[in-house]
Amino acid sequence: MKDLNPGTKFELPSGTTGVLLSVGIGTCKVFVIDTPNTLSFVLEDGRKDPYWLGVQSWAPTTEVKEIK
Repeated sequence: MKDLNPGTKFELPSGTTGVLLSVGIGTCKVFVIDTPNTLSFVLEDGRKDPYWLGVQSWAPTTEVKEIK
């Protein structure tokens, strides 16, 4: 993640997608757009858990794939 420019869309191997907002020394700010419909990312009633969406702080070393 640390090698991407702000504004870059990315995807994790899990299927989570987002946009890089900023890169700092110890953290990156990202905006998570979507998460997969897997047990880890949904509530008991089947709706996506909003906890995982929106602005998040992630490690700069997080491995992501740029979406063109």
